[in-house]
Amino acid sequence: MGALAPIIRVACSPGEARIAVMRGERLVDFALWRPGEADPVGTWYRGRLTRFMPALGAWFVALPDTRSGLLPARAAPAGATEGALIDVRVVRAPQGDKGARLAALTVGDGAATGAHPDQIGLLRRAPSPVVGLAERWADARIAIDDPYMTTFLPTALHARLERVRSAFDSVTDNAVGALYEPTIALTTQIRATITPTPALTAIDMDMNGAEQQAKQTAQFAANREALAALGDQIRLRALGGAILVDPAGLQVRKRTALLPDLHTVLERDPEGPRCLGITQLGLFEIVRPRREAPLHERDASAHGRALAMARVCAAAGDGAAVEAGLSVLAAWDADSFAQDAYQRQTGRHLTITLNPSLPPLSWRPAGFTDHTTTGPATGRHR
Repeated sequence: MGALAPIIRVACSPGEARIAVMRGERLVDFALWRPGEADPVGTWYRGRLTRFMPALGAWFVALPDTRSGLLPARAAPAGATEGALIDVRVVRAPQGDKGARLAALTVGDGAATGAHPDQIGLLRRAPSPVVGLAERWADARIAIDDPYMTTFLPTALHARLERVRSAFDSVTDNAVGALYEPTIALTTQIRATITPTPALTAIDMDMNGAEQQAKQTAQFAANREALAALGDQIRLRALGGAILVDPAGLQVRKRTALLPDLHTVLERDPEGPRCLGITQLGLFEIVRPRREAPLHERDASAHGRALAMARVCAAAGDGAAVEAGLSVLAAWDADSFAQDAYQRQTGRHLTITLNPSLPPLSWRPAGFTDHTTTGPATGRHR
């Protein structure tokens, strides 16, 4: 393979693997693999129809461990009734306090076993994201630093696996770490600040330093050059739903000329995002299907914080006792896979004590006497 041949790097920590596809020093694809995550896309369940919601045009479906999902009525079998068992697959990850979006399994989906025929339960686990990336990057070898995780990969991939001591080098680590930062350099001339809100994601593009005084022709060229990197950030961060982009410095009437290039960039995204046009304020209006939860949401969740805690503690190697807020502790207790992985990788249990004085999504090493807590910034993937 040549120097620019892609390589899939799988860096494992307790309960999580970060999967980066590198072509030379460029990050071209990224995914998170959390085997203990609730209801990942692609999971099959036997569920039970519990309640029809006319306002939503959908059924609530009871899933294992008291969770529930939403099945659109048009996707339910004809004559569906409350209490009936139904085999479903997750087609969109849970969002906030909303359950997973479901679709009914069909004959074409094939057979699955696992649940008792008269009870709800798991039918088939979602495939690892490594599988999808290996299909997309068929000429890439796969470097992985935890042999145990290879047992969850299909045998067809084993010939491409390379066991390494550390899957991420410094270049990969920095490239992945940048995905968790709100501000990113798209080019040498333009940076973007990415701000998620409950309703949409706002992306503000700005010229760097002296470039702010550039003429409109130069600003247009700089914005056009930055569009490819902008599309990469949208895809790599798995941003979904409504996305509004404010180009850097251009007059509103000049921005329309960027639309053909933006459409070309979005066409490269496997999820099929679309630009709906330009608002009266001159913002690009993009909609991208949401299947997986976006990276920032997974990072900021209680589960994400718990796995960050485990990653930091495992890497430190000098202690295994922490204090945590209620949400972090509950998320860790719910992920038996991560607990087992921590013990397997470190040779010890991670001892966590509930500290009611800490914010629910925070944690800190046990014995701290000051008010320093580890919250949103802890365990950044750097």
